[in-house]
Amino acid sequence: IKLWNRKPLAKFTKNLSPDKINLSTLKGEGQLSNLELDEEVLQNMLDLPTWLAVTRVYCNKAAIRIQWTKLKTSPISLFLDKVEVEMRTCEEPRPPNGPSPIAITAGQSEYGFAEKVVEGMSVIINSITIKVQAQAFHASFELWQLQGCSLNPKWQKSDLRYTRITHPKRGEVLTFKEINWQSLRIEADAIESDEQDLGSTPLRLITNQGRIRIALKRRVKDCNVLASKLLFILDDLLWVLTDSQLKAIIHYAKSLSEAMEKSGQQRKSMAAETLQTAPPSPGIHSLCTDPPPPEAVGTPGTLAQYFDLHDVKESSYHTFISRLDLHICNDSSSDSGTEFSSLKRTQSLLSCNRKSLHLPDNTPAIHLQFTEYYFPDNPGLPAPCSNLYAQLNGLQLYLDAASVLWMTLFSRGLHKTLDQVKAFYHLQDSSKTDEHIDIRLDATHLKLIIPLESSILDHPDRPQSLSISLPQIVLSNTRHAPHASHSDLNSTYSSFSARPFFRPTASQPFPRDQSVLHPLPSAFLQHCLENESLSLAHKRPSRSQDVWSVSLSRVALGFDGARRGPRGKALPFVEPFAMYLWMCCPSAFKQDSLCSSIDGNSKIPKQSLLDSPQGVNDVISNKIDQNSPMASIHILAQSITPVKMWLNHYQFVALLRLKDYLDRLAGDLSKDVQGLGQPEHKPSDPPSVCVSVLMEAIELALLLPPATCEPEEEEAHSPEETDSPSLTDSDLSPSHHAGGAGGNEDQEDDVEQEGSVEEVSVLVLCLSRIGCLTEKCGEDIVVALEAQELVPKQHGNHKVTDLLAGMALTQAGSSSPSAPLSPGPRSLSCPPAGALRMEMGPRARRHSPLSESMGFIEMCLTGCKAELLASTLNTLAPFLEDELSADPQPMRLCLRDTAFTLKDDGPRVYPTAPQPVPVLFSLDGIVLERMDDGILSLRCESFGFGFQQLLR
Repeated sequence: IKLWNRKPLAKFTKNLSPDKINLSTLKGEGQLSNLELDEEVLQNMLDLPTWLAVTRVYCNKAAIRIQWTKLKTSPISLFLDKVEVEMRTCEEPRPPNGPSPIAITAGQSEYGFAEKVVEGMSVIINSITIKVQAQAFHASFELWQLQGCSLNPKWQKSDLRYTRITHPKRGEVLTFKEINWQSLRIEADAIESDEQDLGSTPLRLITNQGRIRIALKRRVKDCNVLASKLLFILDDLLWVLTDSQLKAIIHYAKSLSEAMEKSGQQRKSMAAETLQTAPPSPGIHSLCTDPPPPEAVGTPGTLAQYFDLHDVKESSYHTFISRLDLHICNDSSSDSGTEFSSLKRTQSLLSCNRKSLHLPDNTPAIHLQFTEYYFPDNPGLPAPCSNLYAQLNGLQLYLDAASVLWMTLFSRGLHKTLDQVKAFYHLQDSSKTDEHIDIRLDATHLKLIIPLESSILDHPDRPQSLSISLPQIVLSNTRHAPHASHSDLNSTYSSFSARPFFRPTASQPFPRDQSVLHPLPSAFLQHCLENESLSLAHKRPSRSQDVWSVSLSRVALGFDGARRGPRGKALPFVEPFAMYLWMCCPSAFKQDSLCSSIDGNSKIPKQSLLDSPQGVNDVISNKIDQNSPMASIHILAQSITPVKMWLNHYQFVALLRLKDYLDRLAGDLSKDVQGLGQPEHKPSDPPSVCVSVLMEAIELALLLPPATCEPEEEEAHSPEETDSPSLTDSDLSPSHHAGGAGGNEDQEDDVEQEGSVEEVSVLVLCLSRIGCLTEKCGEDIVVALEAQELVPKQHGNHKVTDLLAGMALTQAGSSSPSAPLSPGPRSLSCPPAGALRMEMGPRARRHSPLSESMGFIEMCLTGCKAELLASTLNTLAPFLEDELSADPQPMRLCLRDTAFTLKDDGPRVYPTAPQPVPVLFSLDGIVLERMDDGILSLRCESFGFGFQQLLR
């Protein structure tokens, strides 16, 4: 009997002899010892990928139990004590897996009784050790108390007859298996190399219970595995990683990427042969679908539908972790932390506002999906571009400076390690990395919180943070997204080209400069004229030629943390508005192909390009100078709704501290980057960015202290009654802070009550038809802005609660004059009513030495007529004062054909004084200038010289 059983078992082993077999035939029990299994047999049974090969399998002791009378319904039980498996990675894919050895051993070619019995076997292993030898590392996997068995499609134990589904017509069979274990230990270590040190930090991971679910689809006639689906499930995973260990993971993964990619190409080439013998079935269904199991005897139609419900279209691998707790820390143990850091409250850097937003349970916070296309019947045919889809829901990001610095250093270190690995293993593939991928990101209810420093002054109106709410964002480099079509780009480009401010001319007027970058590169026009129905046979565009679109809906900014105001609600800073952005790299486009793009077949009619006053054809023929300097990245931003802003003095001061906060963060980032070392190939020209912004209207409401009105009758008031709860209360005075603690407590207790009755004077500055150009080249930053119209609106005193409710500004007060700062609508060819230019960096040193760090501001008002109240001017200067003493801001202001009418609205000193008469100031050719010495000089503009020549 031993010799008779040895012959079929020899197909699976290498050193099987009769003395290693202990068999009890009648009981259905047997024992084997010191077995070495055949590697190729194991590869074919497990359907391992072709980049992985088994080199050795050893088992010290095996026991089997067979229920002879229940072979069709009950599984064979196989018990293994200790199993050792050795594997290696293949630089070149090995031959694909062959047919099942079970069917060959049974003397048959189809999926028959022997295959069903053996495949339904349940396996219990006390311990198994898997060692993997790769080109760059060696790894080991140790599992304890491993169990494997066949389950039904509901992933439950049942009769063996229900653990497989056979299609009655297509000749395919589905089987479902699950492997679970009690403990798993993973360890990987790099292989030492004398040529290059890529780090040899060992990687270790120990997990508790886990399981793997496998669905296999075989062909009945030869038992070949057509496709498999593997789901790796872990309940809870706690992993503490150092930065060097994470670098090691990237090192290991990148060293395997080339072999895995070659194996994938081999799988695609073999798919044609598979489809010729088995036509594809319609529909895509999940492994987790839970329909009722079919009856033992059913109609062919019922079995076919049940098969299609669980069909595995192609091989795939999935990972599911119920809870992942990942800690990433530095290897360094130096005490560089801040003193008393343990007393600081931990703030979540990234979180999800699922409860406050009432998001459904099935809505993921982060969803990523990558799809790659190919033709199985003919892999040589050009397929659509791969696409990446991402979705973000309810995420909140807290901009912490220390965390940003750490993540920047960490990511740069990983990138440096990745470059070393690619260079060491010769993995650079420029054609692959530059291949275009269709990308789309949908984000809803995002929130960015920026902390605001308030250590100088603690005032009830002082906000603690600035929040940016983004209800809906769509980012894509395709034209298949909302507001991202070619016609949308054409409309945006036409709006910019119709403005003289964005047109290149021989001599750029103020605030533009002759050395300014080209604001409207022809790459946008070339892209919007492209034909969407290009043949797949054409060469795919490179990734550098992507044109990105960003659609922002109802973006809002608000201040949080002020003690005075509504609790749990942000005070508005910028009311919700919508904006569209377009981005591209002009250097990646061929400038000489622009004319051919226009003459070619385009879905956009040429007439639509001529709808603007300045047609695009005119721009192409006369205005676009191909020799004009271009930035590395160009951005067009257009606001389609008016932008309304609210600001009081303490919020303005908080914004100044925010500027200092961001400046320090940028300085720390530059220092840390320099500490990492200079790159081997430093670019000759620093990267540059040009941002063009077009807005129809901006309304800036300044909340000033209330204007004092003349009392109707004089009465004696106590000092307490004469105190004003205005925004400029005497909190800064030394006497205020010298008071007793009881007064401060009473003030804090009455914060909400004061906010309900507080009044402010509202000054609204309305700017119409605004164009803004921002350039950054290296350390130089230039901002140029112009507005065709300026209109101040003075609404008098209003309660803060009415302003927050949106009730105060519906009707303008009759006693508050509202005069246009620019007389009537202006033509686009007329000089702008207001123009501003700000420079910062080494180039600004041409104005004064202090301008390099402080910046230099130039402003020109032309043809302005305004009527202002004296109380507004009296409170406007204190409104703009900073809480910190700083160097004087170098600036220059030019007034041309400007007239101001000043009306005194203050209380009269004597009742007998007559009504004040408005005073008219007419200013033409006046220059107000302040340099590094802080002295304000007033002089007349030189006759016969323009403002641009004056500012040279």
